[in-house]
Amino acid sequence: MAKIIQDLKIKTEIAEKCDFFSSYFKSPDDPNYTLLEMQLADIEYLRPGEMYAHKFNL
Repeated sequence: MAKIIQDLKIKTEIAEKCDFFSSYFKSPDDPNYTLLEMQLADIEYLRPGEMYAHKFNL
């Protein structure tokens, strides 16, 4: 599940912690800046050089 965060206070807090934010966006209310909250059920990853992915339920 994922949802778009529109709360300017939260978007500002995240933007302030992101060193490269100003390289891409003018401000936290820049219409090109979208913040997503993701609720993950599982994770799958592939280690470099391996052929098969590893999957974990959260």
